Amino acid sequence: MVDLNFYEVSDKYIDYIVEFDNKVAFNKVLERRFKRKYIGILIKIEDKNYIAPLSSFKEKHKNMDDNIDFIKVGTYSVINLNNMFPVPVSELSIVDISSIGDRKYKDLLEAEYRVCKPK
Repeated sequence: MVDLNFYEVSDKYIDYIVEFDNKVAFNKVLERRFKRKYIGILIKIEDKNYIAPLSSFKEKHKNMDDNIDFIKVGTYSVINLNNMFPVPVSELSIVDISSIGDRKYKDLLEAEYRVCKPK
């Protein structure tokens, strides 16, 4: 059975990795209410773990089909696999959805998790 988790990546590591990959999005803590979430670990190659960011669902996504590098998570969010990046486990923290105080955000994460969780 596959264990699925949502993660947060440390700001320190994001600041480091964007120097090498301009597609990695900043956590933008000052510009958002909640830190960016990632789904993973999607793939492990040799000693590297790769993780993909969850992005907000936008109007343009309604007419897009899932494909090799784009997956809709219901109408809640999308996963852009082409934006995966390597991250050491030491720079990850598992998101404990049950501990999130904001009810609306908690409901969103729970819905995303239900859609993503392997059956």
